[in-house]
Amino acid sequence: MLSRSPHISPLGTSEGNNGTLLELPAGAITRFGRGMVADLEFSANSKFLAVASRTGLWWYSLASMSTTALWETERGVVSTVSCSSDGRWFAIGTADGILKLWDMRNQVCVAQLDRQSGVYTSVRHTFSLDGQHLAVFGALPTNMIYLIDPETGNVRAILGDEKTIKLRRPAGKPIAFSVDGKFLAHVSPSEDMSSEFVCVWDVETGVCLTSLTEHLDYVYGLCFSPCGHFLCIGCWNGRLIVWDIFKNRLVLKRIQHEKYRMYPYYLPTGQLIAAGLYQRYTHKPVDIWSVKNDEKLDEIDINGYPICARFSKDGTQLAIATHDQIKVWSLPKKDTQNEAESGVVEVSRKKGNEANFSRSATFSRQQTIENLTIRTRPTISGHTGVVNSIVFSQDGRKLVAGYDSDNLLLWDIGSQSSQRPYNAHPIFQKYIVQTSPSGKIFSVGVNSNPDVIQVWDVIKGRSPIAEFTYPPKIVYRPAVALAPEANLLVVGNMSGQLDVWDVQCRHKRYTLIGHKTQVGSIEFSSDGKRIVSSCRIYETVRLWDIETGA
Repeated sequence: MLSRSPHISPLGTSEGNNGTLLELPAGAITRFGRGMVADLEFSANSKFLAVASRTGLWWYSLASMSTTALWETERGVVSTVSCSSDGRWFAIGTADGILKLWDMRNQVCVAQLDRQSGVYTSVRHTFSLDGQHLAVFGALPTNMIYLIDPETGNVRAILGDEKTIKLRRPAGKPIAFSVDGKFLAHVSPSEDMSSEFVCVWDVETGVCLTSLTEHLDYVYGLCFSPCGHFLCIGCWNGRLIVWDIFKNRLVLKRIQHEKYRMYPYYLPTGQLIAAGLYQRYTHKPVDIWSVKNDEKLDEIDINGYPICARFSKDGTQLAIATHDQIKVWSLPKKDTQNEAESGVVEVSRKKGNEANFSRSATFSRQQTIENLTIRTRPTISGHTGVVNSIVFSQDGRKLVAGYDSDNLLLWDIGSQSSQRPYNAHPIFQKYIVQTSPSGKIFSVGVNSNPDVIQVWDVIKGRSPIAEFTYPPKIVYRPAVALAPEANLLVVGNMSGQLDVWDVQCRHKRYTLIGHKTQVGSIEFSSDGKRIVSSCRIYETVRLWDIETGA
């Protein structure tokens, strides 16, 4: 199952590079965007940030927030990353279930754990603090955890059993070692897939010490206290649980942050802090909490939906990724006054997409908690969501891309810079774009909470051309299509029906009925007289006359 690989991927030396030319595929001349972020990890010395994305594994210098390398581009779609505390190793997992173990110093992949044929899942993995073990969960559709020796790439031990399970969607890093490496906690789904439970294992004996069977809905964070006696669990819907693993009892349970995904972390002093990421598609800030006092320590303004968050090894830094930016929050170990100047440093783009760091004109009050001073580092820009559609402008000088999750970008081909077409654009889960025969560029933004669809003129639009509202849960992430001249909008709903809307009059003309289940895609003919639609489950395709509805 484990194989050795002699392949060497040299570390890039592109300090200050914006990443547009790193590791380009053969024939490509540039790169727009750096791919959707799936996971984050700080290096052992906290000087670098590794970002797993659909493009590959990006490395950023935290001093300058610039790219230093791009690895694993051959396969791409890196979904997980973890680094050892001694700086010798890092591991990545791909979206199709392959795990690779890398020697950081020699920049060589030393071992690979391949998936079983037909099994596609994201592996979860983490290193023990002493770097002696790499724990891997999810490599197979079973309840087994592999303990791998990074030095040899061999499996030292297997925890768990061969009972077949179906992993739920990835949620954070649901696997963690205690500080001394004696215990390992991991998350498994319940038999009916309705919830999750946490098991704690003795690494040396392979015995399951205890199991928390209380209903847990999507675990996003696990962390042991420095003494190893307590395990904190952060969940969906704002739930935080602290568990005494030796006495097998709960010592703390809080659920007042109801609409937040909780990422807890113990500082070396024993203080427990947690990051709360709002679980809706809004621009709500990320909250940092002191768990013991239930006190908000700070908040971090972000753009778009937060994908994931990751604390550094010592807990003094936190990286937060959205669909179009990464921010790093830090707690420097130095004494300061309670009232201090604190600013957010943003990245703005010059010609050639070069990063220019400039301090914001507005400053906020710093907070000092037990001699730890909060501050925010620069922002990493360039990562985007999944591309739904792209079109060139009529003169060929610009490229407009519509992304999943609050992203609509206008790329300048010459300068390779990007900007949002309008400053106050709304927050949408999905964007599609298209050009008209007259040269206009239109976008359609789709939301499912609430269920709103808007049509915009990308270049000139300061307000939507039209807006349509649906009853809740009728058009969750629907298929949409706009007629060539944007006079008609077709929306496919969950039941397989297609609603045809008059954009100018803003009313529904009629409904096309024929598909049995959710519509997967819709497309207009070039003359706007016909549409073709497909069914997502039954894989059927229908051709419709838009004028007669037949």
